[in-house]
Amino acid sequence: MDVKTSVIIPELCGQLIQQFINGSDFVLAMNEDNHVFSWGLNHRGQCARDVTPEGVYLKPQLISQLNDKNIAYICCGVWHSLALTTDGKAYGWGNNYSGQIGSEWQRIVTKLGHNSHENHYKSLFIELSAIGSGGFGTVYKVKHRIDEHIYAVKRVQIK
Repeated sequence: MDVKTSVIIPELCGQLIQQFINGSDFVLAMNEDNHVFSWGLNHRGQCARDVTPEGVYLKPQLISQLNDKNIAYICCGVWHSLALTTDGKAYGWGNNYSGQIGSEWQRIVTKLGHNSHENHYKSLFIELSAIGSGGFGTVYKVKHRIDEHIYAVKRVQIK
């Protein structure tokens, strides 16, 4: 859908936006309080939102995970985003197929900051139902967020 004339973006009115940062087909906006908003195509998690089958967010939304980070600089690649804080911490999210966000084991990162195995599991799968339990954990019927195939996954709890 092409927009032939300029339109107001109501979600950003009054937010005191200072800059827009463009990815391939998504946009980030940062306001004077260094809060970051995202919208557009999100099929690789580049908007720091849940990856959905539709993969598109048409309205800007605050990336609340960055609120307390005091972002100084932000940039976008084709399908990933990077942010640098005033105290020198770097955050990355989105497409990591070539390691561009600095996480060796995770291909798509939808949450920022510390990438735990729990976050990785939740970024990949939607739990549909528990199938059974046994030694160390529970087996779940899950749907992969990207390829939408159904799998059986055992979540092991080690205490």
